[in-house]
Formats: sequence, structure tokens, C-alpha cells
Amino acid sequence: MFKPRIHNSTKQLRLQKKVSKSKAMNSNAVAAGSLVNLATILYLNSIRGPAMISYFFCVIFGFQVLFGLLKVKKLDQKEKLITGTA
Repeated sequence: MFKPRIHNSTKQLRLQKKVSKSKAMNSNAVAAGSLVNLATILYLNSIRGPAMISYFFCVIFGFQVLFGLLKVKKLDQKEKLITGTA
């Protein structure tokens, strides 16, 4: 019997979307961690202005990580509903 490959390709597309979101989230987490370290060193050396700017960008990357986590969680729930394992 003929089995259409549509299900398999859509599954791969969903997996690819999840992997790309996860990679972006990991990159943002590394950037946020690096900026915290940079800002702390600058602040301890009494270079307040650039330290505050670094903390500000750290917060931005931190929120991107948070929203990335929520998107990946949403994609996981969607996948569970599609596969019927929910």
C-alpha cells in the first residue's frame, strides 16, 4: 500500500523548527552569561557606565532566553498533541 510521505516531512520540519529555536536560545544564554561577567568586572573596577550598559544588554538577552524557553515548551506541547502522547 502507498504511504504518503507528508507526515514524515512535516515531522522533520517541526523538529527543525524546534532545533533552530533551541540553538538561538543557547546562543542568547551564552551572550547573557558573558555580558554578566563583563559587567561585573567593569563594575568592580569602578567603570560604571559601560558596566550598566552591559547589564542592560544582559537583561535583553535574558528575556530572549526566557521567551525562547516558552516557545520551545509550546512546540513540545504541540508535538505531543500531534503524536498523541499528551
